[in-house]
Amino acid sequence: MRPYISVAKPRTAPVIRLVIATLLSASLLLSGCTTMRSVAVPAPGQTGVAVQVGDHLEVQTKAGQTLTFTVTQIEPDAFAGKDVRVKFDDISGLQVRRIDQRRSAAAATGVVAVVLIVGLAVGLSKMGPGLGP
Repeated sequence: MRPYISVAKPRTAPVIRLVIATLLSASLLLSGCTTMRSVAVPAPGQTGVAVQVGDHLEVQTKAGQTLTFTVTQIEPDAFAGKDVRVKFDDISGLQVRRIDQRRSAAAATGVVAVVLIVGLAVGLSKMGPGLGP
């Protein structure tokens, strides 16, 4: 008695490649949704700061350090995050990670299009020879 060996049908290999390409495309499209934007460094006691609690900051200090953290508190003279506090007077450059609405919409549209195309291709490949890829 011969052992049972599962052999994939020749038509499944293109479908698997298509699914892998879809996943890679979707991940690339979704990675472009955020951007780092430079904002003005606030003066101590300034109200109406461009940074909000929950924002992801990249701070360049006057001492030459680059700190990356999520803001948990905005004090009158400093930004605070988990295990970090940076006074406004010590900041030489400030960038905030923001969601880019246009890129997010384009990415979502691209992901939907890719999913529809893959679904159509897989559906056609299961209908029979000569109809699909």
